[in-house]
Amino acid sequence: GTAVEVEADAQGGALFCELGGGQVVSGCNVALSGAGSRGSLETLYLGGDGRKQDFNYRLELRGPGSEGEISARGALAGTAKKTLKSTLDFIRGASGAKAREEETVLALSDRAVNLSTPLLLCGEANVEGAHATSSGRPDPEKLYYLMSRGLTQRDAKRLLVEASFTPILNKLPSQELRGAVYQRIREVVHGEN
Repeated sequence: GTAVEVEADAQGGALFCELGGGQVVSGCNVALSGAGSRGSLETLYLGGDGRKQDFNYRLELRGPGSEGEISARGALAGTAKKTLKSTLDFIRGASGAKAREEETVLALSDRAVNLSTPLLLCGEANVEGAHATSSGRPDPEKLYYLMSRGLTQRDAKRLLVEASFTPILNKLPSQELRGAVYQRIREVVHGEN
């Protein structure tokens, strides 16, 4: 696993792109230790046919007035299976801390399995925590609209996945990395069974 610690009045975090094949087990803990610290844990993932992914992410808020976010964007095709355990942990002493967890998943197949287990732990009274998960098939109206403009169904799905990933893709440090992710999106969507 990966660990990140953010001191007082500093900003830090981690960004993951889980695009490979086979089975993936990944974990990360971001500790907002100092007063006024800011941090994020962001990931995007693609689950191709037969792929199994297990993610365990934790945002630990220790510093007073600390703020953080866990953000995940994913797409699952074929018989892909994904489990995401995301924890917002407000430790005693983190008065005034704020955190949120958000996940958006596109299921490109009826056989894909998506399991999301957000957890909010609260050892301090004066904090704000929120989580939201959105999971489902691509919107049929959006697919119809894109297809009425000449796109194939697979190209329309690819475009919807790319749009969903854009907030995290824009944070990648190079065009070369973004290009590799776009290529992998094409492979997964066009290889969908």
